[in-house]
Amino acid sequence: MLRLLMLCLAHKFPDRLASMEIGANTFTNQALNTLFNFSVRPLPKYDTSWPVVLRTDAAFPSIERTARAGDARDVRDVCDLWITDPPYADAVNYHELGDYFLTWHETQLASVFPDWAPDARAELAVRGSGDDFRRSMVDVYRNLTQHMPDNGLQLVMFTHQNPSVWADLGMILWAAGLKATAAWTISTETEAGGIKKGNYVQGTVCLVLRKRIGNEPGFLDEVYPLVEDEVKRQIASMQSLDEGGEPNFNDADYQLAAYAAALKVLTQYGNLDGRDVEHEVFAVRAKGDKSDFQTVIERALVIACDALVPRGLEAVWRELTLAERYYLRALDIESRGERRQGMYEELARGFGVTDIKPLLMSDKANGARMHTASGFGASTLGAAAGGTVGGNAALPARRGRAAAAGPHPFATAPLRQLLFAVRETAVADLDPELGRQYLRDTFGQGYWALRERFVGLLDWLSALGNAAGMAEWAEDSQAARILAGRLRNDHA
Repeated sequence: MLRLLMLCLAHKFPDRLASMEIGANTFTNQALNTLFNFSVRPLPKYDTSWPVVLRTDAAFPSIERTARAGDARDVRDVCDLWITDPPYADAVNYHELGDYFLTWHETQLASVFPDWAPDARAELAVRGSGDDFRRSMVDVYRNLTQHMPDNGLQLVMFTHQNPSVWADLGMILWAAGLKATAAWTISTETEAGGIKKGNYVQGTVCLVLRKRIGNEPGFLDEVYPLVEDEVKRQIASMQSLDEGGEPNFNDADYQLAAYAAALKVLTQYGNLDGRDVEHEVFAVRAKGDKSDFQTVIERALVIACDALVPRGLEAVWRELTLAERYYLRALDIESRGERRQGMYEELARGFGVTDIKPLLMSDKANGARMHTASGFGASTLGAAAGGTVGGNAALPARRGRAAAAGPHPFATAPLRQLLFAVRETAVADLDPELGRQYLRDTFGQGYWALRERFVGLLDWLSALGNAAGMAEWAEDSQAARILAGRLRNDHA
């Protein structure tokens, strides 16, 4: 404890009692710094740390307490509650995290905990992501399950965005005789003021698990609608809490909740379509092959993405293609401050969009941005699906259309044509006639069937420029507003 406190600053509160101070800022800059004004105080002196009276003479409750370091596969104690934070397929090398502190505490550990071995014990760590890893994890959780009563429970904390890793975890818990009964996403990574770089997950799912007493069979054709209902229920409950401003769930939280919701359904059954649990966990699959668990979990992600409709687009959402939905959802999370590239990639997975690079203005790890209407220019612009231009398949060169249609699914979507019309309006000094005529030429008679949808989309785009951090949309948003008014009053 002393060594840890030497990494803390002594911090006073000028707006409180003059004598009140606490230790703070252990990781000021994601490093362990040596400080000259470190914070150290014995227990009797904590009465100046909080504005409450602490009875330092009070004895601790006389309950049995045991601290033991060992292999979870060798546990013999029976507990009502097991709390675990398992390895994430080698994403975090837990067995190395304590090595830094061993240099300080190695000599003291033997005297305080004589039964502990003061070394890294790396050979006991559950590592890897293959068959050995899964077998070790099943052994761990099966042993913990066997050493808890039938009404006991386990709390598993898990953080990962890859559906295949979630599928592995689900099958491991399934094979251990556990079923998920509740799940919640909590924020465990706070903003680091630009210190942290790269794509990192900010939320952790807490899974509550109980023994699976029965052996009820499950069938995939019945599981899918149950998963859909559970995902929607979980998201709705989170959204109802989010309406008051806190806890501010983001899209990553909703996606993790979707994975957990799928596990709640899948782990209720003793088998799926008659397939043995052990066989499913340890089956050797060819590259690209997916387990039933992974297929269902990926489906849960699609359901979650489709259920999270940007506010203001409810009336037109069902009429949009998956690529259009992805672009608008990506703009939605960008307008709310999301800049992690990994989040845009996970979102694309949910909508089945395999290539997002043509849609990104910036693909920096923590600075991802979507193209604006003017930013696209004439790129990623193909012949409109179901539309013609004056009877021809290509636009005149003056409007920037390449002769060949682009391969990206967004290129031929009506929304992409609408964005080009916004761009035409913007470059014409906000005169909407060029944009309106572009749409009428592109879609022919189909324009009239799409007009109301276009107006709804333009109304939504017109508000983007007012969002914090979306200044690059200011001119295009104004053009969208003017074009929406022109289309609203357009008549045959």
